[in-house]
Amino acid sequence: MSTAACAMSTMTTRMPRVAQACAMPLPMVPEPMMPTVLMLFMKTLLLFKNP
Repeated sequence: MSTAACAMSTMTTRMPRVAQACAMPLPMVPEPMMPTVLMLFMKTLLLFKNP
């Protein structure tokens, strides 16, 4: 493919609303910590409850 052909090529989306709805979201930064903290808390609670 020539340089001229690459410069002229474009990307089009026929249904932009559908494409946006189906697109994968960007990862969360910083990563959520709540599930990890909750699991650690529950595990600790269970260990002390049943010695």
